[in-house]
Amino acid sequence: MRVMIAATRRNFLQKNPAFATRVCYDARVESTAQLKSPKGITVDEAAALLRYSPATVRRLIADRILVAWKPGGPGGRKYLIDEVSLARWQAASIARARSDAAPVQSAILQGELPLIW
Repeated sequence: MRVMIAATRRNFLQKNPAFATRVCYDARVESTAQLKSPKGITVDEAAALLRYSPATVRRLIADRILVAWKPGGPGGRKYLIDEVSLARWQAASIARARSDAAPVQSAILQGELPLIW
């Protein structure tokens, strides 16, 4: 049985080489490939992406809205921001803005709120 599973696994990995980067079973690691260190975005890059000031981005980090770390340890000066948390927060902000704008849009479309040019 174990030989058949190993042969099936070997055939699968030969057909799908991109899948073999890190495979675990039976509580053993089959590959010694190192996990890549997370790539972060600097405060200035995040400020440019969000069109906020760097001070506002630092406040978002201090309020723990954005996940960030100091690559030099706690005594480091610069933050690196997690790309996933930045994208998640940005998507939530867009959804919040759309839901806030929905009543105004429906009032304009129904003629309840006149547009003055």
